[in-house]
Order: sequence, then structure tokens, then C-alpha cells
Amino acid sequence: RANPGLTGLNESEIRDGDVLFCSDMDGLGPTESLGEGASADHVAVCLRDDAGVLHVCESTTPEVVCTPYQQWITHAAAEPRTIILAPLRPDLRANFNRTAA
Repeated sequence: RANPGLTGLNESEIRDGDVLFCSDMDGLGPTESLGEGASADHVAVCLRDDAGVLHVCESTTPEVVCTPYQQWITHAAAEPRTIILAPLRPDLRANFNRTAA
């Protein structure tokens, strides 16, 4: 089936510390997830900079990279990928320190 494109992720609803769980449906992703018992083969955290611009931050080799959300989501939507947004619970959000992250 054709890629249905991006549905349901509204940038204005994403807050600091929210997590994106990503599962690629090609390559080694499904095999790695099966072997690890995981439901996602990649995890990223969302953070806004001091200007309020939303970024997706992820661990890559050799460093952590923070990509502007619009650039990240455009690339992600072009892949055969499932992305699930997991907002922080209110009690965890209250203690989340964006600048320390």
C-alpha cells in the first residue's frame, strides 16, 4: 500500500520532553525490534530552543543531534515509518528541566 503520509502530529501540541517512538518497516528495524523485545527501533525527544522553535533530538554516531521539527518530520514522513508521540505525564512534565536536557 502507498505511504498514507503524515497524520495526527500537530507541532503546537508537542511539548518539551515528549518522546517520539519510531519504527521503520523496512531494513533491519523490524528484526532488531523483534530480537530486543522492543516496540520501536528508534527513540527521539522533543525540545524547544530559547526562541521557541521545536527540535527533535536523537542520539546518532558520534553525537546527539537536534534537528528542527519541520525538517525532521518532512524527512520522516517520506520513509516507511510509524511514529508515535508519547507525551510526558503531567507529574513528570512538572519536573522536566529543558535546559538540563
